[in-house]
Amino acid sequence: VLFTIIGGSPLIELRQLSGVLLRRAITGHWIKLDLPTKKEIKNGLFVIITREPNRLVRMTVANLLAIVARVIFNTEGESWDELITNLFEVASSPSVDHRETALQVFESLLQENAQIGDNFTSKFSQLFDFYRNSLGDEDVRIRVAAIKAIGVTVQWLDTDDDVNKYGTLIPVMLQVIQHLIQTGKNEEAIIALSVFDDMVELSVPFLKPHIPLIANFVLGIGKTNVLPLSVRQEALTIIQWLAQYKPKHLLKNNFVIPVLEVAFQLCAEPEHEGADEWDVTAHKFGTHIIDKMARHVAPTIVFQESMTWINKLVSSADPNERKGAMGALMILPRGCTDICIKNINNLLPYLLKGMNDQDARVRQVACLSLGQFSEHLQPDIVNNYKDILPVIFQAMNEPNPNIQERSCYSLVAFLQCAVANDMLENEIIPFLEPLMTRLFQLLKTSNNKDIQEMAISGISATAHCAGKHFQPYAQPVLDLMKDLMLITNPNTLILRCRATECAGIIGLALGKVAFAPYLDFFMEHAKNGIIQPGLDELRDFTFGFFANIAECLGEDFRPYLDAVMPLVLAGCDSTDGITIENHGEEAVLSHVFEGADVDEDESESQFPKNYSVSQSFVDEKLQALHALSLLAHSCGSGFLPYLERSTKSVIFLMRYVHPFIRKAALQSSESFIIVVHRAAVRSLPSGNYGPDNYPPLVQDTKAVLDTFMPLYIKNILSDDDKEVSYSTCESLVHIFKILGPESVSSRLNEVTDALSAVFLKTTTCQTLNEDSEEEGIYDGEHNEEEDIVLFQNACEVVSLLSKLFKEQFIEHFGFVEKICEYLKPTVDHYLRQEAMGTIAEIAQNLGSAILNKFDFMMNLVINVMQDRHGPTQSNATFCCGLLCEVGGAAAVQYYTHIFNILPRLLQETTYLELPDNACGLIARVIRTSVSSVTLPLDQFIPTLLNHLPLKKDMDENKTVYGAIFYLFHIQHPAISPFIGRVVEIFTTQLSNPTIQDSIKADMVNLLRALRSKFPQQIESLYRTLTPPQQQNLSQATGNF
Repeated sequence: VLFTIIGGSPLIELRQLSGVLLRRAITGHWIKLDLPTKKEIKNGLFVIITREPNRLVRMTVANLLAIVARVIFNTEGESWDELITNLFEVASSPSVDHRETALQVFESLLQENAQIGDNFTSKFSQLFDFYRNSLGDEDVRIRVAAIKAIGVTVQWLDTDDDVNKYGTLIPVMLQVIQHLIQTGKNEEAIIALSVFDDMVELSVPFLKPHIPLIANFVLGIGKTNVLPLSVRQEALTIIQWLAQYKPKHLLKNNFVIPVLEVAFQLCAEPEHEGADEWDVTAHKFGTHIIDKMARHVAPTIVFQESMTWINKLVSSADPNERKGAMGALMILPRGCTDICIKNINNLLPYLLKGMNDQDARVRQVACLSLGQFSEHLQPDIVNNYKDILPVIFQAMNEPNPNIQERSCYSLVAFLQCAVANDMLENEIIPFLEPLMTRLFQLLKTSNNKDIQEMAISGISATAHCAGKHFQPYAQPVLDLMKDLMLITNPNTLILRCRATECAGIIGLALGKVAFAPYLDFFMEHAKNGIIQPGLDELRDFTFGFFANIAECLGEDFRPYLDAVMPLVLAGCDSTDGITIENHGEEAVLSHVFEGADVDEDESESQFPKNYSVSQSFVDEKLQALHALSLLAHSCGSGFLPYLERSTKSVIFLMRYVHPFIRKAALQSSESFIIVVHRAAVRSLPSGNYGPDNYPPLVQDTKAVLDTFMPLYIKNILSDDDKEVSYSTCESLVHIFKILGPESVSSRLNEVTDALSAVFLKTTTCQTLNEDSEEEGIYDGEHNEEEDIVLFQNACEVVSLLSKLFKEQFIEHFGFVEKICEYLKPTVDHYLRQEAMGTIAEIAQNLGSAILNKFDFMMNLVINVMQDRHGPTQSNATFCCGLLCEVGGAAAVQYYTHIFNILPRLLQETTYLELPDNACGLIARVIRTSVSSVTLPLDQFIPTLLNHLPLKKDMDENKTVYGAIFYLFHIQHPAISPFIGRVVEIFTTQLSNPTIQDSIKADMVNLLRALRSKFPQQIESLYRTLTPPQQQNLSQATGNF
């Protein structure tokens, strides 16, 4: 019926509606149709697209034709032999409408998810001729449609001839776009430019030879400020995609500086009157480009070049340029984090200058920059609190509401940074009074809801940072929060949300005794708010409140579990906020899952690829899972009655479509395992349990491990998100540390296989988005932070396994050989450092078992000791010392190589751990070999003493001073000439708080022995010492 209406109704609207409905229904109904009806539809579709006079209806039918073709080609036993022939007949028509329709069908057929591109392999040459002619068509619709069709066709090219042939179309496509811009057809130009966004992502080497041409073209558009911003933005979006997917081509062709030039031009352009924070302005888009270049292309070059621009713009007479400098300063910490941390003392003066700028627009952006500094430059930024907090107060006291709001944001970010790094709890005390006074004023007197919201967040952050020091301000704040907890007006509901959050944070800060008078009121209103219709926005914040109160009360939260757990589990199980797009139409996923009834395969397939999840829904689910984790952790065995039901929800969410939710579910599962284990341990007979003597695992613990461990291993191997994968490694470390080797022994091979896949870079998340044109993802300066974290966390698991299984871990020495691949000079220095550190830890944990691989290890560390990266050299030097200590006589053959390298290591001045580890190496050689090997002690001893005290690596104190004690203990004659220097060092280090007490006790004993044996010499030395040294010597040996 619908098909008949499309072909015969005189009403355009009815034909269009029928086309839309049939487009949605045909996929499910095609298989039910008989052959004559199918044939009628296939023939009729071509008749309609050549006769339909209305363009909208014609395009709808063209899409319908493509859908039918996809169904046929993907259905076994079906065919449409005439399809391609008929399409080319339409394509060769003299009618513009027909040619446009043909291009539309080709575009729809050859989309990435159409899965029928291979059927066109023999027709690519014919298509090329059609596309080339269409690009020169007089009608603009044909030229634009041709560009769109080419954009989806190139992904199917699989021969060099086709790739090269289609590549010749790129200059022509750019000429078409240039003409569109010149003739004012901006909307068409934007559509054509957007095609390049998709082509940049392709792994087909189609664009590679033309990247310089494309980059120059779009940069020319981007810097032409007379063009509409929408056109410039679409052109420069191509640069952003090139930065993300083809970074080395931008770097190799020297585009970093030209791109940044355009980006800073955008940053300094004035924003139009009335622009709000959601509008994409030239200024904001310029910062986005800088961010992309820093994250993906060359952070060092981007930082250096950006600082040149910032230094120039920050002193400009034009406030727009000064604002541009602040915008760039705001974005750099995201992509150049480590570089900014190293240069924080150079960056802060620019930031403080912006905070004191005469123009309010500059100060606004400076406030945002301070917030970004706080988020990304942790913990170093907090050390500058004496400079930063006063300028925040200054901004909070301005009359400008925008600056008031942004200054509260910068305060919140700064204090949250302090909390995250366990800093400022005492240092903030002098600032509490002015802080709370102004925040209270803003909250009570402002009519701006956004300012009020940020003021409440500022109070929360202050309470969180101050801890129990917040007590004097608690009552007036909580009384005000009580009033806000009664809000039901949707327009101001966010204030109730923030009040709920604030109450939970204050409870956590004060502790359960001080918060007890307020507990019942806030718990009751939090529970009521989450179930009250129309207050969905409260859920996210209420789950956070439950989490904080659970942490505050600990096991005393148990009486609330019956009321709270159903609410939290409902949040975990909710499907609100998930939308599925079906051929352009949207539908809401309304069913509520039951985790227990969904098996693994079903759970992964129930969401189609074309889903979308609202951010508020994600936030709500994350908070629900966070609450679940803390409820389990805080209530201990009291949580066990809810474990089975909670496990069902968490298992489902560990396979969820959104990676943030999968990660949060993973963390909940970790809490469940640890809670079950600790509850079981309490029921065991008391034993002398400790780090090397773990309690046995009971059946309940084994059962929960059996539930989650297969999912953990699958996360590492098969999850497509690196954060989920490396978070799984973190959870394994936490679990194995607490439960011991029995928690992994039955699955050790599975775990080691998964970790090996990480080191070989064969896990799904590591291979999913690899670009075949690009070099290895670990080479050079293009490393993604997530790649590094995944490697580091996998290394941490391996190191812990070696500690748990000790000598037995030699069976898995293959890990060392895999990790060695990351010690190559071309590999990122963070990875080299981590790799060498992990190998050193494995060697330390293996003990004497490492002798089976001794020569391999010695050659390895001697080579890495000559690396140009200080931390990597330091780890290799430490490992070399361990090997010498364990190897004894076996190490002697390597001493010549080692002693030749040592002088360079001892001279290191930028990374002070390196000379400390070199001293540790010397000390281990002395302690191990002095009695059996002739050593150059006349050189070793003064070298060692001249580099004391140690500067950074205080863990080496025991080794270094232990060698000195040993030489005196065996009365080695080589130490006698240096008694004076030893006394001088010891009498100084007895006042050093970084020296361990046990070492100080040994120093005192040796000084007493020396005074007893050499009284006159020690008395002479006493007169040459400084007064503090004399006092320490007197306290150690008696008055002189």
